[in-house]
Amino acid sequence: MKGLYKNYNNCKMKKIAIVFMVIIAVIACKKNNKILSFSERTSEIRTSVKKVIKGTDTTNFYDPALLIGAKIPIFEIASLDSTIFNNNSIYGKKTILHFWYRTCPNCMTELPGLIKFYDEFRNQNIEVLSFARDTKDELSEVIKSVPFNFPVLVNCGPLMDFTFEHMYGYPFILYVDEKGVITNYIRGESNETPSADGMYQQLKTLVQGNQK
Repeated sequence: MKGLYKNYNNCKMKKIAIVFMVIIAVIACKKNNKILSFSERTSEIRTSVKKVIKGTDTTNFYDPALLIGAKIPIFEIASLDSTIFNNNSIYGKKTILHFWYRTCPNCMTELPGLIKFYDEFRNQNIEVLSFARDTKDELSEVIKSVPFNFPVLVNCGPLMDFTFEHMYGYPFILYVDEKGVITNYIRGESNETPSADGMYQQLKTLVQGNQK
C-alpha cells in the first residue's frame, strides 16, 4: 500500500510540475510584449514540458489554448478551383481556419454544421478557409455530395504537419482576428457525440463570444 501511495504521489507531482512548466512557457511567450510566431510558441511550450519528463511523448500535454495570442504562420496553398490563398487572403477579416480530411468520421459528421454557420455569418465580415489533407482527386466524391460554400484548400497534409504543426485531433478549428492572431479554437474530435448541429452551436458561441 505504501508503494502504491508513493507512486500516486509521484504521478501527482509530475502533473503539477507539467502544469507549472506550461504556465512558465505561456509567460515566456508574452515577455517584452512580443507576439511570438505560431511555431515559436509551440516549440517553446513543448521544450518546457520535455524538461519535466525527459524522453516521454509530450503530445498528450499539448493544449491548443496555449496558442491563443499567437500569430498564424505564413502559408500559401491552392484551392479546389486552383485559386491561391495565403495570409493576405484573410487579413482584415475574422476567419475560421478549418482543418480536416475526408476519412475522418467526425470531420464528415460535423461538416454540414460549418456550412450552415457560414450561410448565417458570411455577411458579418467572417470568412472560412477549409484546409483538407486530401488531394483534389481524392475529394471528387465528397464534392458531389457536400455543398461547400467556402474555399476548400487541397493537399494540405504537409502544411498541417510542418507549418501549423497540428498532426492529430480532427476536425480542428482556429479562429483568428483581422490581424491573423489566434483568439480561440475548437477541437472537434473531443466531442463525445459529434453532430452537425453541435458544431454549428460551437461555432456560433465561439464567434459571438469573441465579438467586440
